[in-house]
Order: sequence, then structure tokens, then C-alpha cells
Amino acid sequence: MKLVIFTTCKPFIGDDAWRQEQAIKSWTLLEGIEKKIIILGNDEGTKEICDKYNLIHEPDIKTLQGIPYLYDMFLTANNYANDDDVMLWTNSDMIYFQDMIDNILSFKKYKPNEKNYLLVGGRIDWYNPKILEKLDKQYFYNNINLNNKFTSSDICFVESKKFECCIHPLCGIDYVIHSKSTFLNNIDKNLVIAGTRHDMIMLGVGINKNYFTCDITSTCPVIHENHGYNYISKQNLTILKTNNYKCAGNQRWVHESPFKSIVSNNTIKFVLKN
Repeated sequence: MKLVIFTTCKPFIGDDAWRQEQAIKSWTLLEGIEKKIIILGNDEGTKEICDKYNLIHEPDIKTLQGIPYLYDMFLTANNYANDDDVMLWTNSDMIYFQDMIDNILSFKKYKPNEKNYLLVGGRIDWYNPKILEKLDKQYFYNNINLNNKFTSSDICFVESKKFECCIHPLCGIDYVIHSKSTFLNNIDKNLVIAGTRHDMIMLGVGINKNYFTCDITSTCPVIHENHGYNYISKQNLTILKTNNYKCAGNQRWVHESPFKSIVSNNTIKFVLKN
């Protein structure tokens, strides 16, 4: 069994360059499972980041206004996976700690023969991201100022020396752990990964089809490095949103997942919500 992580990146220009590299580097540091990391698309700097970290580069992907179609990403990533492998679809600005692997291995031990599943979770928005001295969970939490009141997904509080963060509402789903077959022929092939709806529709597949769907927010803290959307023009963003609003699919929220993860006796367990 291995973990196949796949994403697409914005052009590695300005602050988007170090933000995305920092996230990707955190993935390479995850231990305890064989990994393949795939970067899809061919925006500026993508080939170079793949060469630097020895990642798989898939430059050819079907896009709308330069933004990849979600289903095509699944198909490409599946070419690198066996049936028992674990897939991790993710945005390129997410920092993961070892908790990600702990949750995956605990789930596979709990449900070793589950064919279709989704593990999803909320994110912690980091308002004032910066280059970290160490990609270490303890270091990050030693410097965090966590506010439970969501402000925005933009960059702010840049004058603070603390890592200013908040809990994002449980509608923003920046990663989905799933099997190779979970989304095959189960999702609108016209969905693109920007604009709106695509992530919540992914979650809707699991809930509506009664696949094992679990909210792992409490056991898998993940850090979203806030950014702007200057790389997408307002006109193109309107096109992307209009496209996704036309796509079929039932949107669901993370808290609607029928299962949740908990820690009991220093072990991650998956229990049915009351």
C-alpha cells in the first residue's frame, strides 16, 4: 500500500512560489508510508519544483481557462495507483503534519477492506503565512495565535510576529483522502477545481452513496496558507463559477459526515456520530 498525493499548482511567481513550495516540502517529509507525489499542469515553475523534490510531473491536463478539470485529475493520478493504495487530492497551499499519515494508517487498520471511502476535514487558515524555520507541528503550535472567529481567506495581520490563524468554516474542503475507485463515474466531468462547489460535491458523493465518510478534523490539523486570487482575473473567475454552478452534484458540509475521528487511549478511532 502506498499514498498517492496529487495536486495542481498556481504559477510559482512571487509569494505563491514559496507558499506552494513550503506546502509541498511538508508532504515530502511525511513518514511511515511509501509516497508518490504528482503535480499536474505546466504553469511556470512546475517542472522545476518537480525536479527539485523528485516529484512526478504530468504536464498535460484538460483545463478550462487554465484551471484543471477535477475528473481528469483523478484519472491521471489513478494511473500511478494500485487498487489498495490511498489517494490524497489536495490543494497546493496546504501544510500537512505527521497526523495525516497517522489518520490514514489508523483508518486502513480499522477498515482494511473498504473499497470506497472519504476522509475529509476542516482547515486552519493562516492569515500571515511566512517561510517557516522548521516544518514541525510543535514549532508551529508554539507560535500560533488561534482565533475561532473566521475573518477571511485573504492575507492580513502581517505585522504580527505570531502565526495568526483561525478555524475555517467547515465548507472549505482542501483535501480528500479516498480510494482509487471512489469517484470513478461518480462526479460531473465538467467540474473544475476553482470557482465554487467542486469540493463540497466531492463530499456529497461519499455521503449520498453511503460510502464510509468520516470527518477527521479533530485528529488531523492542517494549515492553509492564505493567499489572494490575483492570478485569476475577475472575468475568468466568473467563467469558472458559472461553469461549476451548471454541474450536477449534491453539495454537503464536513459536519454532515456520518462518522468522525477521535483519540481514545492514544489511538485514533472512527466512530459513528450521535
